[in-house]
Amino acid sequence: DEMFDFLAEIIDEAIEGDHETKYLLGHTFSFPSEQTNLCNARLITWTKEFATKGVEGKVVNDLLEDALMRRGMKNVVPVAVINDTVAVLLAAAYKREHTYIGSIYATGQNTCYFENFADGSEKPMVINMESGGFNRLPFSKYDDAIDACSEQPGAQRLEKMVSGRYLGMLYGSALADLLGEEGASYPFTSIELSAIVADAFLDRHAAGAIIEAKTGMTFSAADRALMQDLAGTVIQRSAHIVAATYAGIIRHRAGETKAENQFIAVDGSVYEKVPLVAHHLRGALDKLLLDEAVNIQIILENAGSALGAALAAAMTEQS
Repeated sequence: DEMFDFLAEIIDEAIEGDHETKYLLGHTFSFPSEQTNLCNARLITWTKEFATKGVEGKVVNDLLEDALMRRGMKNVVPVAVINDTVAVLLAAAYKREHTYIGSIYATGQNTCYFENFADGSEKPMVINMESGGFNRLPFSKYDDAIDACSEQPGAQRLEKMVSGRYLGMLYGSALADLLGEEGASYPFTSIELSAIVADAFLDRHAAGAIIEAKTGMTFSAADRALMQDLAGTVIQRSAHIVAATYAGIIRHRAGETKAENQFIAVDGSVYEKVPLVAHHLRGALDKLLLDEAVNIQIILENAGSALGAALAAAMTEQS
């Protein structure tokens, strides 16, 4: 109740306290859900270390509608709840034809795509893959350690290898191992990881200051350069894994034909702000798709979650 009451309060601010005009509300909900129609999504499980009680197994829009009613906002009608990847895809496709993949690369990581069903078995639809839950990957001991101490051990294994919620933790575990403290970990954030990688000075003084503050040790310029390389490797692995998920979708959609000209829409702080991510993502896609890669453009779709939710709500008015 506390969480959804907060959302209702924010919505009330957005409509400036107008409790008379009818508003259709599109709601982006960025967690694995069982969805039977556009306004009915039942939370399966929290991810990204969220753990608010009383929501798992519940219909999200029902909880939001109850909160709106408690605030006297009967004029705000939740008509659409969609995953944030779907919102990004809708927002980008609204502006650019031939956008078939939408992805979030931020605190969490997930991707959706437009499925044509070439065999005609079903109507075309957007498939939310929940790709962050893919678990058929070669996990390192650092991945296993982070998974073991997470809120949901065994779940979201790919996401725990690539997303902003975990990149700093992965670096902290690998760095501890590098310093001879196997099994330990230093509490780096993805923001700090970005700052370490971004230090372009020869002595890596800025990167060293962050690392030394966490470890309580002092290091030479050569040591700091090595530790920066380690940070870059964590980021590179993340981008390569995400690129592989995109390449898989492109191959699936193309079937036996050559991949058509298309856009991949990405939103999220890791893709937008973490140094090297966009570079390595593009490079890995080029290697995986070879001569077909020229047909694929990756675009940043800022604020896609908001626009996509609004579009989903607007589309409910269509016959």
